Amino acid sequence: MSQLIVYPNSGFSNRLKCLISASLLDSEYQVYWPPENFCGLSYSDIFQDRFRETDQIPGDSAVLNTWRFELPIDLLGYLPSGFSDCSTGYKGIDFPGDSQAKTIDFEFLKIPPPILAILRKQFAQIRFSKTIMDRVNARIQEMPDSYVGVHARTWFDEPERKQKWFDFDDFIQVCSRFQDKELFVTSDDPQFIESLLRTLNKKLVTSEKILQRPSKPWHENSPEEMLDDIVELLVLSKASHLVLTAMSTYSEVAWFLGGCTEEVYFADPDFRHKGCLIDQTCNNNKFNLSCNAGKTDMNDSMYGQEFYNSQVFGSLKSAQVYLYHLFSIWGVPESVVDIGCGRGAWLATCRDFGVKRVVGVDGDWNSQEAMIDSSIKFYPANLEKKLPLTGRFDLAISLEVAEHLQPESSDAFVESLSNLSDVVLFGAAFTGQPGVNHINTKPHSFWADLFFDRGYALFDLFRPTFWNDDRVEPCYRQNTFLYVKPGHNLYHVLVNQGVACSQKAPFIDCVHPAIYLGLLNEFTKLLQSSVTTTQDGSLQDKCSSAGAGATFPAKLDSIESLVEKGAMQVKLNMLDVAADTLRLALSKNPDNPESLLRLSHVLLRMKRYEESYHHARHFLGIVADVSFGYYLAGHAAREIGRWQESRSYLLRAVALDPAHVYARVLCCMSSFTVCMNQAETDAMICAYAEELDGLINNTALDSADRINNAVEGIGALTPFFLPYLGCNVKDLQVKYGSWICTVMAAKYPQLSRHLSQRSSGDRIKIGIVSNYFHNHSNWKIPIRGWLEQLDRRLFSIHCFHTGEISDMTTESARSLADSFLESSDTEALAVAIHEQDLDVLIYPGLGMDAATLKLAALRLAPVQCTSWGHPVTTGMPTVDYFISSDLMEPADGERHYSEKLVPLPNLSIWYDPGELCACGVPELEIPGLETHDVMFLCCQNLLKYLPKYDFVFPAIAGSVENARFVFISNHISELTEKFVRRLELAFKSQGMNFADYVLLVPQLDGAGFSALNARADIFLDSIEWSGCNTIFESLPFSKPIVTMPGAFMRGRHGYAILRMMGVEETIAASTEEYIAIAVRLANERIWRDEISAKMSVRKHRVYQDRQCIAGLEKFLMAVSGRNPDWFPSGSHVAR
Repeated sequence: MSQLIVYPNSGFSNRLKCLISASLLDSEYQVYWPPENFCGLSYSDIFQDRFRETDQIPGDSAVLNTWRFELPIDLLGYLPSGFSDCSTGYKGIDFPGDSQAKTIDFEFLKIPPPILAILRKQFAQIRFSKTIMDRVNARIQEMPDSYVGVHARTWFDEPERKQKWFDFDDFIQVCSRFQDKELFVTSDDPQFIESLLRTLNKKLVTSEKILQRPSKPWHENSPEEMLDDIVELLVLSKASHLVLTAMSTYSEVAWFLGGCTEEVYFADPDFRHKGCLIDQTCNNNKFNLSCNAGKTDMNDSMYGQEFYNSQVFGSLKSAQVYLYHLFSIWGVPESVVDIGCGRGAWLATCRDFGVKRVVGVDGDWNSQEAMIDSSIKFYPANLEKKLPLTGRFDLAISLEVAEHLQPESSDAFVESLSNLSDVVLFGAAFTGQPGVNHINTKPHSFWADLFFDRGYALFDLFRPTFWNDDRVEPCYRQNTFLYVKPGHNLYHVLVNQGVACSQKAPFIDCVHPAIYLGLLNEFTKLLQSSVTTTQDGSLQDKCSSAGAGATFPAKLDSIESLVEKGAMQVKLNMLDVAADTLRLALSKNPDNPESLLRLSHVLLRMKRYEESYHHARHFLGIVADVSFGYYLAGHAAREIGRWQESRSYLLRAVALDPAHVYARVLCCMSSFTVCMNQAETDAMICAYAEELDGLINNTALDSADRINNAVEGIGALTPFFLPYLGCNVKDLQVKYGSWICTVMAAKYPQLSRHLSQRSSGDRIKIGIVSNYFHNHSNWKIPIRGWLEQLDRRLFSIHCFHTGEISDMTTESARSLADSFLESSDTEALAVAIHEQDLDVLIYPGLGMDAATLKLAALRLAPVQCTSWGHPVTTGMPTVDYFISSDLMEPADGERHYSEKLVPLPNLSIWYDPGELCACGVPELEIPGLETHDVMFLCCQNLLKYLPKYDFVFPAIAGSVENARFVFISNHISELTEKFVRRLELAFKSQGMNFADYVLLVPQLDGAGFSALNARADIFLDSIEWSGCNTIFESLPFSKPIVTMPGAFMRGRHGYAILRMMGVEETIAASTEEYIAIAVRLANERIWRDEISAKMSVRKHRVYQDRQCIAGLEKFLMAVSGRNPDWFPSGSHVAR
């Protein structure tokens, strides 16, 4: 693949768009930026990522030189048909192009949300030079807390464009509404600023230097003037409100740099195609893009969060296509209501297109917090009864809802819709269409007749255009119609545009091929199974049982028949259909034990844990002492965060059936929680050891079924939290690891034999197996460095992704690897790895997930290694080496491993800080934290804080005025509550009030975590399990780190990082010294700043370490049995 070279030669905002496009197309792009083409400024004068700069363009390079956003093919798929055709409309005169092209330039909030989210992320990753950011921050300090940013592109030097796109009166009209706010004004023409000042008769915030500058094209600027313009752009982007020129890339880029979240107003007479033409009140100019995803707890409904989560992505894509099509014909309505709104995907898309009022109605299992856009007003209601809404809406939506309601409520439901609007976008599942609780599937003509009875005409607006459009879900392509009353203006618009209308319902009862073929396939499988398993009943009876939502003959309509049918569907892996069948059985008898048990199990397999938990508990309330029922309740409870309750159920399950391997593994591995004291910690270790013995002793491997059960049981859970307890776990890990290897060898004896080393003379073949080839700490440390830095003349790298998460990082890994296989099928992966004939196989983080443990228990390569993604020995005889860090290992480190220890130089990792930067991080508001408080950041998993060190916190607080310890809550609320109770006791024992000193923040995303580090004064490393990735992510902020090395490698990350940096003043040798260092840093600001400054100038030492890569290459060469003389003289190893 040729190298992508960015060669921009236009203005700065256009150049930024070119760089963003390059980042979407090729993450390894380089930039050719001659200073003479940009006012004497080089790329490195402006940006931090200097490594991208090149002084030449190789002949085979692909060159990107564009002012547009260039999107990769996968993103272009999100654009609706006809979206911004660049050869027509307002772009035609000025920007002619390919008639088939689609562009998103100047589309602002019309850009589909998936594309907008990715662009927003790419802009957020731009890192400007320290010189520029210092100037920006200095300007921000002078600004009020809240200000309105105004940018006017006047095109003073282009009369034709100025006449078309600029109107001074429009700016006056918009800016006049902000009389109570400060206006920060930028423009290509200083005369505009002076005119605005005189007309508004109020003080404007602007730069004197820019006001004194004569009007001239950008390319005539001096270097200093161009830097001034860039600073102005960044200050503009940080405004709370923006008044922009819609056709200006400077305005466009300011909006993206600000995160696309400001209130945006456009002063542009030709912006009407976006529905934003300025009127007397300016209300039509306003957009607000706020979208906060929420969560809901739906314990008692089949429509749980998993159900809605499974629908939302397809709904969003479909809504973007259909609503764009409708609104481009009709215009954007003022108000929309969605009956059966789910997570609010269609309403959120309405908001994106400019609808001002959006209202969602759904069952009481749904909630306001579950809406994906916080501006949606949600009302719970029984949809089968009269709705609690008054007033009318411009548009009512109800899609794929009516089939879930009782048949007798159909007429009342359509009546409710007709009471809400004269325009109804409606669709419901066709007869026999499978789905969750489809109890009221009907022909389309059935619903059409109900609307006709109420005076509506039917427009088949979507099916002819989008019938074969894969961006739209098949159910919407098949079932969606528009009903409009003839007196409505939309009726006349549609008729005038030639859209056929009908007040009858001929030819609408058709099924989409995608749905028909799926039904036919399921019907065929079920019919074949019915013929072989059911001896009585006619063929008609068997046919009737095939389709979900169909009417069943009495013979097959009994509970027993439905349960039998559900079991048959499970065997065919038709889990959704089986769940519907079993729900139908429960509707006949809600207390039927077999229906409850089978449905709970099916839902567990479908990962619908809330509903599974509900049915399992219901079962246990009817039938006592059934092991499988307790297992189902325990497994589901664990998945929904009820750890303590889960443990109780699982203990009972194991007591009733000691041979249930999956339950035993879950029970054994779920022993760990936050301990209240050291005695509880010791007891927990003993309990785990006893349960592990019980697991091993009760796992029989004397038949194929028992072996399969044991293999499946391994996958239940791993002892991930065992080393968090602070002890030497080698013996326990050896016992556990040996058991796994025994089980897997029984299942796959052919994959458990020793393998000989390869003797071929080609490159050494390295395999990497991980569950974390995505944006995860294991990818950052160490996988990425290996893939990027190992000498590919010497080594070929073959990656095997066992995880279910794929993102842009996954694609990056795929592009770096010689081969990349992604699969969750353990057996298929094992065979593929074995057939790859590798020299060395590396598992970077064994113990974090079960899939890689199963593979590592086999012998798939002559040499098998693990590393410290999970820094504890595996105890597995099939793992030969543990790749570790020389600086992190204690003197007796080898005693802690069953593998042979390989301590690579320094930290053992190549870490590239990449996009990590302290610049432009937003402030994080932490309730209870005041400006004068000294914030100690304690950001590790709460399970890493051992109770024997709780005394450290009150000891520090007792010597530091205004000390505040900020922890991050665990996503399992009961763990957080237990940790809080423990710290409350620690502070109370010293006569102190916990609430005066300790604050907890919720789980944070990457930006939030950066903001947390930016606010912190001191980083307190956890004792005996040190932070590593968290420390690296804190380094951009150069906050002093207090650490104390532990007895094991996992407790020495911070110690090693500080030693390599040469900042050892904050490394403690005891808890007393740990406390003293923390107190001194808090009380002596000068010393704290000195340490921070020292970290700032030395932290580069831990980045991009070549010594560890050379050490790894030397190790891989040695264990693969290759002669060093064989390697090219220019390689790292030879050097």
